[in-house]
Amino acid sequence: MATHFGSNAVTANSTTVSAALPAALLTGDIGLAVVLYSPSLGALTVTPATAGWTLLQDITFGASYHVLVYRKSLGSGDSSTNITATGPTQKLTIAYEVIRGATAYDDIASFVGSVIQTTQTNPSLVTDARDIAVAFWCERESVPTTGVTSPSGFTQRSQVYGTGSGATSAVVSTNLTEAPSPGPIGGGIWTSTVANDAVITVVIGLTVPAPATNAYDGLGLKHHLNRLAGTLAANGQPTLECQAAANVWAGTSQLDLTNALNVKAATVGLSVVGALNVIAGTTNLDDDAAAASIP
Repeated sequence: MATHFGSNAVTANSTTVSAALPAALLTGDIGLAVVLYSPSLGALTVTPATAGWTLLQDITFGASYHVLVYRKSLGSGDSSTNITATGPTQKLTIAYEVIRGATAYDDIASFVGSVIQTTQTNPSLVTDARDIAVAFWCERESVPTTGVTSPSGFTQRSQVYGTGSGATSAVVSTNLTEAPSPGPIGGGIWTSTVANDAVITVVIGLTVPAPATNAYDGLGLKHHLNRLAGTLAANGQPTLECQAAANVWAGTSQLDLTNALNVKAATVGLSVVGALNVIAGTTNLDDDAAAASIP
């Protein structure tokens, strides 16, 4: 299961803008970022380009502005570090989203506005099953928006609205509902408080791994503990309650379920779920799934 781990959006009427990544990042977290700038004012330096970030797309709205879209597989060393853009332009914006639990970048789609109106298209992607979507609204206008509503099904994570003529703005949203089968994700309509046309919207698909499965999935914790303790009846039915089966498995007696599993896991003070995940060598599984993963 993929989760939102952190997001930010920062704008500046200056030649430098920075956005700090979250603390406590883990290896495998995926970072997605956009940088908005006006190329007519000169060259731009973006530190992600030299810090392991990959440029996915450079999207242009005529000569008015560019949106650079980046991704990176993050690690603990990226915790609390900055994404920084520097250049002669006076209107800069950075926005990012960090996802935990997705394993790979799948694809990207973008939409460039052309009609002055308060609604703009959120593009869609045709992806594999189990994909989730991260979406960005990007804008540079003489009369900037003061608020944006994300498409249906998306949760707004961060937003920043620039001020003054030519200001840049950005909104970050996610739809973490996994696609049930190969097909389109994303889509829908963004709505702004101000009618504009200089809007670029982006959707990025990320792949979420299928949960671990084996022949015992769905049979319940009581069944798993009896299986592991060797106390299943000949017809495959559990003969002991969870506590008793855990004691047999751990080689203990008369301990409660939590303490018996901590003995088996060689741990102290963990919950039932925590101890089973340690024994299974897994993380973040519920008790049934963790027990089902133990051979």
